[in-house]
Amino acid sequence: MKTFTIGILLVLLASPLAARDLIESIELLLEAHPRVLSVINDFTAATSRKEETYKRAFGPQIDFRMGKSYQRYKKPLLAFTEQEAKENSLKWTQLLYDFDRSKAQIADSSFTARQSGVAVEAVKQGLTLEAITAYVSYLRSLEILKFAQKSEENIKQQTRLEDIMVRKGKGYSSNVLQAKTALAGAQSRRVRAEGTVNIAKARLRAVFRELYPDLQFDQSFVIPKTLLPETLERAKEIALRDNRQIQVGRMRSKALQERVKYTWRKEFRPKFQFVGEVGRNFDKDGNSGLQEDTKALVEVVYSLNGANAGKDAVNAVKKELESSENREEETFDIVLEQVGIAWQNLNTARTNLVYLSNQVNISEQYLGLARKERQNGRRTLLDVLSAETAMINAQSDQASAKYDIIVACFTLLQAMGQLEMNVVKKTVN
Repeated sequence: MKTFTIGILLVLLASPLAARDLIESIELLLEAHPRVLSVINDFTAATSRKEETYKRAFGPQIDFRMGKSYQRYKKPLLAFTEQEAKENSLKWTQLLYDFDRSKAQIADSSFTARQSGVAVEAVKQGLTLEAITAYVSYLRSLEILKFAQKSEENIKQQTRLEDIMVRKGKGYSSNVLQAKTALAGAQSRRVRAEGTVNIAKARLRAVFRELYPDLQFDQSFVIPKTLLPETLERAKEIALRDNRQIQVGRMRSKALQERVKYTWRKEFRPKFQFVGEVGRNFDKDGNSGLQEDTKALVEVVYSLNGANAGKDAVNAVKKELESSENREEETFDIVLEQVGIAWQNLNTARTNLVYLSNQVNISEQYLGLARKERQNGRRTLLDVLSAETAMINAQSDQASAKYDIIVACFTLLQAMGQLEMNVVKKTVN
């Protein structure tokens, strides 16, 4: 949390305090959010580990040894001998051939690094969807609250008029009670809408954190048809190719495939290496004096466990690979389910919007006729009140359905692995 706060504060200090639009806020969020920083650090670590693996495998190993000692020893038929001894040595070891063991190890670390890189993109797309969903939910809650307040105020006005008519002896007490009943329902709807606004605001604050106070709320969304596939089958094809969670699973399985090769070659194949060594030994008080030892050789190193532990090591990695492939298959199913649900939600929201728009048109026409008939004495005040309330509620539902389409579109894009910032910029005005 400290890292995120410092990062955001640095960005804020570097620019004048002003309201920020959604695009800029999301970009800042993706630069300094703790979740993003965490996976970026994982990626950096994995990249460094890949470089380390390569350098340790093909770079020379240099060992320097220096020692100084005091010796006391006795030879047969001689007195004890005491002396100081110094020993220095420099050893150079260079791998020549290891049956591609090192190549498999490097490939393992390379796929692991790529997996971490894909995980960064997966987290960014997930966070982008969270930010957009929170933003859209807040806009929806505000608009629904406005309709609820409008409906409540309308019913209050009609209730006052009906009460005045009763006092003048021209109305009915039952009409007043009926209006008050409708008012109680409208007040309940308004209270629920206020609660939804507060919940949406809390979610927005949790997602955007320090960026929330400067966030603008005047953005609109237009989803170009070119961003969405024409069929569900095409959406699934894109998801199986580009979904980041699927890509993470693929990289994990490929890394384990290389780890199986590495482990088998490490346990059951020797390695050939060149060794060059220079040593100097000096006995201060002895008779040997200065001794120098220089050698160069090609050696074969073959370590084999007598209890066949190598077989267990290989089997363990194979089981890890099978487990990864099983999780990968499960991820396929989950992603396809997510795509199918998002696709259905999108179609449902679109169809629902058509019917709700039709309902709004009919409600507006009915209200116009009810007002005319009210002037002619053929409709009561409560008839007009009911028509106005129905129209306002229909308009509220219509507005909510429009936001449902926006959320469904972005959810589908994220499931397909397409929710990158260049795509988001095409949708926000």
